Amino acid sequence: MKALIIKHTQNWSDFQLALLHSRNVPHTVGLSPTQWIFHRPHRTLCPAISKGYELLEEEEIANAEPLATRHDLSTRPLPVLTSGQSVQIQNPYSGKWNNLGTVQRMRPNGRSYDVLADGRILTRNRNISMP
Repeated sequence: MKALIIKHTQNWSDFQLALLHSRNVPHTVGLSPTQWIFHRPHRTLCPAISKGYELLEEEEIANAEPLATRHDLSTRPLPVLTSGQSVQIQNPYSGKWNNLGTVQRMRPNGRSYDVLADGRILTRNRNISMP
């Protein structure tokens, strides 16, 4: 960083361009600081080879599989709610389970339900509806 400042003291735009290039250079981990933050490289004047990006995507997929397996060890599938079943609904503001409702139907995506509560039909995700 000090070398960039010393080298480009006369021209501010050259310093900004050099700083942009230095932030786009990958470290030993395989990603540049820009890619760590924005998950993509910034556009610069240097040409980029698209094959390098494909390799990074393959590594990300390979690294995600063990994480997903570890996550699945501590989770359980939620039981399917049936139409007419009475459920407690979590209040989105307070986080308390103080609302009661009745399941009307399952939505087409299978992850949410239409619930009749307080005379209104609410769409609620499965994880905030408890039998």
